[in-house]
Amino acid sequence: ATKGARNVISGNWGGGIRLDGVGVRYNSIMGNYIGTDASGTLALPNQYGGIGISGAEHNFVQDNLVAYNEKVGIYIKPGKENRIHHNSLIKNGANGSDEGNNNRWDDGHEGNYWSDYNGKDENGDGIGDIPHPVPTNGVDNRPLMKPTMAFKPR
Repeated sequence: ATKGARNVISGNWGGGIRLDGVGVRYNSIMGNYIGTDASGTLALPNQYGGIGISGAEHNFVQDNLVAYNEKVGIYIKPGKENRIHHNSLIKNGANGSDEGNNNRWDDGHEGNYWSDYNGKDENGDGIGDIPHPVPTNGVDNRPLMKPTMAFKPR
């Protein structure tokens, strides 16, 4: 998504974006700033979380900046076969939570940037050497070492 096409979803009393219910399928959430201002630098947290998936399946969450949300950046409970990658998850109460089944937190080549990732990149390829767990059922096997979007916190 281009800068002009981006949505800014911030400062909500509840959550930012929700995909709820069985039969909610094949949606794409891409290129948004969730929990920040339009510049992506100032915190404007959603009180519950950034992106929530509940019962939905086969959805795509990609290329979003999800930052500063009070409770969880991206959460799935329950949901299955969702694909979440190339997002920047920064300083949320918890960056991610997965209580679903068979959700993929990487595309097989690259995953997401996690501000709480403590792994190293010994070979310098930009991907962490150890997977990043997404409690309770998820794992990002290819965590990124740098944010995927231009992010300049103040």
